Amino acid sequence: MSPGISVRLLATQSDERLLALVRDGHERAFEALVNRYRKPLLNYCRRLSLPEGRAEDVLQQALLKTWIALRDGAEVRDIKAWLYRVVHNTAVNVVRTTASGSPTRRCAPAAARPTSSAGSSYARRWPRLPRCRSCSAR
Repeated sequence: MSPGISVRLLATQSDERLLALVRDGHERAFEALVNRYRKPLLNYCRRLSLPEGRAEDVLQQALLKTWIALRDGAEVRDIKAWLYRVVHNTAVNVVRTTASGSPTRRCAPAAARPTSSAGSSYARRWPRLPRCRSCSAR
């Protein structure tokens, strides 16, 4: 957890200052960046013709990627442009995966689905994995 700096105070800081704090491991600084750009980024996902639920998923994936990259020391000059690029690339990857008919990450191939032996390690780790549309059609 970040030191006792309020998100309200961090919201008044510049992108550059927040970026420096995020690089130092301040989670609340990242939260302030997310609060600042979440709505515009979600609107961007919708303009890319992603359905509402898919747009939310893409945004979550992109924000997770940005947090990991910043934590690992990614060099970013303009956080706003970089966030839009990460969201765009994540959306393109999701559309490609969906269009190609390949299973999504949440989909388990039929051969890997748990059998009746509920005690298997797979069944314990992945209790009820949903199937993607392409798998349901098979």
